[in-house]
Amino acid sequence: MSFSVRQKRKIRIAATIIIAGNALGIFYVLWSDGFGSLFPYINTVTIATLIGLVISVFELQVVDEKMRNIRFVPLLIIRTAVYVVLIPLIILLELMTARVIKFGLSYKEVYYSDEFQNYLFNEDFSILLVYVVALAFLINFIYQISRKMGQGIMLNFITGKYKNPVKEERIIMFMHVSNSQEIINKIGSIRFLEFLNRILFDITESILLYRGIIYEYVEDECVVSWKLEQGVKEANCLLSVLDIIQKMEVQKKSYLAEFEVFPELEIAFHYGLVLQAEVGTIKSKVAFYGDVMNITARMLGKCKELGKQVLMSAELEKLLQIPAHCNAESLGIISLRGKSEPIELFTLSTTDFQ
Repeated sequence: MSFSVRQKRKIRIAATIIIAGNALGIFYVLWSDGFGSLFPYINTVTIATLIGLVISVFELQVVDEKMRNIRFVPLLIIRTAVYVVLIPLIILLELMTARVIKFGLSYKEVYYSDEFQNYLFNEDFSILLVYVVALAFLINFIYQISRKMGQGIMLNFITGKYKNPVKEERIIMFMHVSNSQEIINKIGSIRFLEFLNRILFDITESILLYRGIIYEYVEDECVVSWKLEQGVKEANCLLSVLDIIQKMEVQKKSYLAEFEVFPELEIAFHYGLVLQAEVGTIKSKVAFYGDVMNITARMLGKCKELGKQVLMSAELEKLLQIPAHCNAESLGIISLRGKSEPIELFTLSTTDFQ
């Protein structure tokens, strides 16, 4: 059985949640029960796995697909409330089921047994609930802050990875709405911000699915990077671009119905050595420096002049295994504004877009 890229991503995230839940659960049992009995560990692994599965379904199927436009505080409250209800229920049902299997009793007999009543009201159950609910709130808070800061940024700040400059090879993609001024003139600047947020919302999944990292938004531009090995693997960076364009075409009627305009996207991508460093004090960020950033920006400026939606450097094209359904066509050696050395550029086409 083969899985789609979207399914693989969801499985990967679910596995991470389940593994993390098991690790935290086992830590709790070690702290509360030690090594006296195997029974608490079996319960913990079962509970952690069930909770991980429920959280994964809720986060990936409900939050990511239905609730991503909800503001920070309401979403945090909703998430925590769902966990406060579901997690104790899962724990209670698993603990009862384990005793039903172990002692051969009915659920009613287990619930009203002296041992279970003592566990619920006199022993560790209340501590367990406080631990799990507090952990759920903390994980939710950290997860949402991390999403707001960007992929991996919080961890990089905590570990100080880029406190000293680091050189890395990165694939860089610049994308912008080429007809943005025309759209602003038609729908106004406030409405345009709603329009732009809709675009960014719609393209984010295509970036994340193919291992892209959103670097920053600048006016009507989005800058994305890939670590070289992840971007080259299975031509992830190229497939991300194709997915963005195809998804936008699918959404065209929806855009026209909601805004009466449709974005014309232009995309350029290139690769090279970048210097990454944490800059700033009051407001810090991990910034990219290097000629690759400048060249990619200049390539983006060539899209309209050459009449092409997508431009890719020859250096990057040589590294990629171009998919069978896609064609990379050389446009020849092109001079870029402000660069002394011209470079060869490629454009892309498939049966789905030109």
